[in-house]
Amino acid sequence: MKISKTTKELAELRAADMVDFLHRHVWERKDCKAIGAKIKYRQLEEQYPAILQAILDDPEILIIHLTRKNLLKRYVSNRLVIAQKTPTVITNRAAKASEKFEIQVKTIIDPEKCIDNMKETRASEKRFKSYFQGHHVFDMVYETFINQENQSMMKLQSFLGVDPMPLEPKTVKINSDNLEDLVENFDELTNTSQDTIFSHYLKCSRS
Repeated sequence: MKISKTTKELAELRAADMVDFLHRHVWERKDCKAIGAKIKYRQLEEQYPAILQAILDDPEILIIHLTRKNLLKRYVSNRLVIAQKTPTVITNRAAKASEKFEIQVKTIIDPEKCIDNMKETRASEKRFKSYFQGHHVFDMVYETFINQENQSMMKLQSFLGVDPMPLEPKTVKINSDNLEDLVENFDELTNTSQDTIFSHYLKCSRS
């Protein structure tokens, strides 16, 4: 593939006008069947509102709406990444098989901040569902996707209009599925959350 501009030139064009950059240098490429990017809700609304509007203005853009069934696990995973205490994935499957990375590092969770974050996430999911009512949307739940990887991936590829083919992720999840293995103050978190609408996430901490 021939690139007509240097990385520096492309970065300058993107900084000058992100929407124009998308139209001229990303979406208009003819050598790809599908072009995409992973963007978080907050990033679109707070950092890139012009990009959000450009997406909303073009109903031909396909939307993959990826959510987590267990928002508590999502929050704990994010806290581990932010704290940089442990990698959440590895790229060496042999190392995983040898259990080299089985030692878990725990983190302390602020229950109130955790609950507020889960409320905010649910609200964002509903808000973005309404945003993209005029688009074709592929709803994908993370937990279902990783448990039915091949079937879900085939459906996703068909949705994107590319030829379906078996794909194997290069990364392997290494964190425990049991929240008690990851949260130092698990009992405090349980006591604070037990009377909220999120209490069921604790009961299914292994799901």
